[in-house]
Amino acid sequence: MKSILKKGFVALGLLGLVAVQAESLGNFPQVETETFDEEDFVFPDDMQAGKLNIVFLSMSNTREAGERQGEMLKQWHAELEPLGLFSDQVVGYYFTVIKAPFFVKGVIRRAMRDDYEGNIPLDQSGILFVKDMAKFADAAGLTIDDWPTIVLVAPDGQLLHALKGAPTEAAVDELMDATTPYTNLQTDTASAN
Repeated sequence: MKSILKKGFVALGLLGLVAVQAESLGNFPQVETETFDEEDFVFPDDMQAGKLNIVFLSMSNTREAGERQGEMLKQWHAELEPLGLFSDQVVGYYFTVIKAPFFVKGVIRRAMRDDYEGNIPLDQSGILFVKDMAKFADAAGLTIDDWPTIVLVAPDGQLLHALKGAPTEAAVDELMDATTPYTNLQTDTASAN
């Protein structure tokens, strides 16, 4: 049964985003960290968009899946940046959620910073080192799997909408549509090209 569900979820991820019902969302736990530009950051309190924060999360139980999700976060940014979605009013944040021993945190942070530099704004990205990843995800009403998680967050910190998936053309359109009630942006990506 687990294998059938996994195959179905993979198929959904390839077709577009999988939406999470707003009613099942909770709240992000507070995590003290620093962004890749080495500034202190309290997640989610320091997110500062005027209308909408879009949080791109990599959460996985395996290193390999986490690395794939990290690559997909960069792809998401590359797909969305030219569409004019991001501004002072709509800010994208990119965080990897990791449970790691304290003695490797610096090595992980430096490697990821180098990987993100030039691809994602360093002042809007970093690592959330947590003691219990399942507890972090459960508090927000999210799941840990092979796909990145995208969460629309109001300026007051309320989780509005969550999606999971790779940045396919259909998924980008779906995310743009999901942001429209909060941003009033045009959602036709074809017109942006």
